Amino acid sequence: MADRILIGTASWTDKTLIDYGLFNYRYAERKLRELADSIRELSHQTGQVHVLFNNNFGDQAQRNAMELQGRLKA
Repeated sequence: MADRILIGTASWTDKTLIDYGLFNYRYAERKLRELADSIRELSHQTGQVHVLFNNNFGDQAQRNAMELQGRLKA
């Protein structure tokens, strides 16, 4: 199962955390493979699976979503 990271409420309200890279990253290929495997497994148990990326600085989320989509189609 994919790792889950819980962040305290302060991180959602403190805009300075963006400067420290809280949302400024891209998922590594290894993590995308793990996510794709977990999503495939989950898709066998339910009708729909929705995926949201929380790395919303710049275009990292969109790039990772496209990479993940490609992995899921393969």
